[in-house]
Amino acid sequence: MTYVQVVLNGILLGGFYLLMAQGLNLVFGVMGIVNLAHGAFIVLGGLGVYSLYGVGVNPFLGLVIVMVAGAALGAVIQWAVIERIHGTARQHELLTLMATFGLSYILINIGQQAWGSDYRTIPFLQSAVTVGPFRFSLSLLVGVALAAAITLGIAGWLTRTRSGKSLRAQAQSPLGAGACGINPRRLRLVGFSVGAAVAAAAGMLLVMTQPIAPQAATNFTIVAFVVIALGGLGDYKGAALGAVLVGVVQTVSGYQLGAVVQAAAPYLMLILVMLFRPAGLLSRKAS
Repeated sequence: MTYVQVVLNGILLGGFYLLMAQGLNLVFGVMGIVNLAHGAFIVLGGLGVYSLYGVGVNPFLGLVIVMVAGAALGAVIQWAVIERIHGTARQHELLTLMATFGLSYILINIGQQAWGSDYRTIPFLQSAVTVGPFRFSLSLLVGVALAAAITLGIAGWLTRTRSGKSLRAQAQSPLGAGACGINPRRLRLVGFSVGAAVAAAAGMLLVMTQPIAPQAATNFTIVAFVVIALGGLGDYKGAALGAVLVGVVQTVSGYQLGAVVQAAAPYLMLILVMLFRPAGLLSRKAS
């Protein structure tokens, strides 16, 4: 029964990982950019809620505040940095990768100056819920429910609204979208802003369930990248499978083999998927 509990906890953890990956997947799908600063947005969102909670702001209200702040920061970075990078497709990929890598360390250092290097969490919803023979942290259950709601909200926005459909059109065919009168510059701004807002939301949900610190940003970026690599870059449905797999592998490996293997598990999974299924687990054949 304990082993089943561990697996169920891993599935719930996968809900957090799916939300973490959605922002990265959205930016890649719309702009073709692997945003290496994604983990920094997650950490800043979480630590922002930590500070707001310290002055009496409810974390649910803090979620809205950090999402708005994350979107604003994402818009500024997209307008001031990413949009001004030009070159061929290959040059653009390399330059944006380098730019977001540098931005990641800038944001991490800002976070360390503001909050220090200590790991921080908030004592919110600390009770447990019993479901039959299983016990779950209330903060974990509420966090997963919020992550699912935000993920479904993004899916609904992408499939049912004009701006969401325009983003999908831009992702599928930039040339065709431009021929239909869609403004690609505005869409890139919206895409990066929404991706940053979702990352900040993931940070708020994480800080309720585990301690985080600015230097953890790189680990969060790796986990998010592993999730979308498992499902296939730009594949939103595949990301759900990848998130559950990463969550279960981490919890099971931590229970069986200890914290060191648990921390290394996403890196090992990334190596394996790049070697054997680089197009994602749901691709029809390995590349």
